[in-house]
Amino acid sequence: MFIQNRRTALALVLLAIGLIAVGGLIGGWLDGRLGDLQAAHIRAPINIFVDGSLQQTTIDERLRKATIVVQGTVGESLPGRWNTSTGSLPANVTVQTMPSDTLIFTDTPIKVERVLKGSVASDTVLVRTLGGAVDQDRMEVEYAPELHPGKQVVLLLVPDDDSRTMNIGPEHYIVAFGFEGSYDVVGDQAVSRTHQLPLADLQKLIRDNTR
Repeated sequence: MFIQNRRTALALVLLAIGLIAVGGLIGGWLDGRLGDLQAAHIRAPINIFVDGSLQQTTIDERLRKATIVVQGTVGESLPGRWNTSTGSLPANVTVQTMPSDTLIFTDTPIKVERVLKGSVASDTVLVRTLGGAVDQDRMEVEYAPELHPGKQVVLLLVPDDDSRTMNIGPEHYIVAFGFEGSYDVVGDQAVSRTHQLPLADLQKLIRDNTR
């Protein structure tokens, strides 16, 4: 009986040592994984909403301001990117710590079918809008035009003069006066977010303002 008790006690001791060893291995693995996660600086998603109002202008003023006016079809937008050298944010950045001029932009190709003012070098122009998505991060800009793939549009365009994005390639334009410079073509109507008019009337206005 004594020998059996000693054997039982020894088995329990060995079992305890084994459990301690396994626990140490698991703890070491967890510590390693935590270290990996900390090294990767996994952070919460960044969500930014920018509101604001546009300068009050007439349609004639907007048409005179536009360098080119094109009618065409919206293509699939390119992936959004931050206006950093890499197109992404350092993993340890938060809304509170990132520079105030940091933003997301999205480039969208427009298949040009008619040039209503000015001239373009190819049958596709790239239009840059503020806002978009980069991985888990989102930015929405209230006054930005909305360009939906497959839509027929008339766009009033100017070269990018925003110091935060103008020097980031490729060559591109921006929509003059935000959503005020963007029209969806719906049947024979040109429809913006705030008004609409017959497409033929808009085309005539464009001709009148390019003489």
